[in-house]
Amino acid sequence: MLKYIVTGLVLNDDDPNTANFCVPLIVNVVQTVVDNVNAKNFDAIRAVGRFEFELAFPGANLTEVARLLARSLER
Repeated sequence: MLKYIVTGLVLNDDDPNTANFCVPLIVNVVQTVVDNVNAKNFDAIRAVGRFEFELAFPGANLTEVARLLARSLER
């Protein structure tokens, strides 16, 4: 059974629902949460998973989303 679950992303009304906006935001939040949890707990988070349909954004295919994920992880 999973110990930690993030169920989704909530945007402000004026935030764009685009891959360019959301993917870096998701990566930043997940990295921050993993770092914070791992700093405080012996039983660290070692893997992060996502369902493919959760990375679907209007006007962006999964190849573009994958590039944004990779670019965001490099920062």
